[in-house]
Amino acid sequence: TRDEGDERDAENASDEEGERREGGTRRVLFVASCWEEVSAWFSATYREARSVATVLAVAGSDSCGGAGLQADVKAAAAAGAHCLTAVSAVTAQNTSGLCGPIHSVPAEAVERQMCCVLEDSSAAVWVKTGLLPSAECVRAVAGVIRSRWRGGMEGLLLWK
Repeated sequence: TRDEGDERDAENASDEEGERREGGTRRVLFVASCWEEVSAWFSATYREARSVATVLAVAGSDSCGGAGLQADVKAAAAAGAHCLTAVSAVTAQNTSGLCGPIHSVPAEAVERQMCCVLEDSSAAVWVKTGLLPSAECVRAVAGVIRSRWRGGMEGLLLWK
């Protein structure tokens, strides 16, 4: 529940700065610059509830595992969260960089992946986005987030 320039810890933030309560459900917009910030907040929040956070990462696939979905899965696990994924692009890369073009996954396929895993998830879900390769993909992801927000999504992770 951070805002750029807001130096307070996430767990001390007020309803005015990203947390909303709709129909008795707590909604949080969490702006972070790294997974460590998320990990600390998840740990404090979910330890009290004795539950595990679920994150849906929507991003590109990085074949060397240093970025994209592969990094998000590792980071979510390190933060104590379960990570669902939706692939938005496929890359061929190694530690030196890209080895070819970025191949976009059609927006409809990204939307279908998101809806499918969210439909099956009984837990409240956080959404974290990475590479969204086209305006159509951004619109599709935003549409799923908008509909899920109304239906009980717990929060949205934004990277600054």
